[in-house]
Amino acid sequence: METLKRLGYRAGPSVLLVPDETNEDQNWQWGNGKQHAKASKESALERENTRGAANELTTEAIKRGLEHAESLKKLKKKEWIAKKRVNRDDESDYRDTKRNRTKGKTA
Repeated sequence: METLKRLGYRAGPSVLLVPDETNEDQNWQWGNGKQHAKASKESALERENTRGAANELTTEAIKRGLEHAESLKKLKKKEWIAKKRVNRDDESDYRDTKRNRTKGKTA
């Protein structure tokens, strides 16, 4: 390691940092699948519960989104009606002013 550092390497290769082997007994026997099947049943139940909760929350989110879209649509319509009223009032004021001018000139 010291030689590598002197040659400019900042970190040694990972092979040099592998821990020494331990003398623990390792079981390399094939299993019969019972352990996996038991774990699979439990996880299947958990997956079903998760799926149900996700579907329920998705349905609620869609419902809230549709309600929000409807409220925005109503708000936009109210704004449009208010703008139309203002424009109509402005036009009627303009017509009244124009009529008053023409009446004043002819009188």
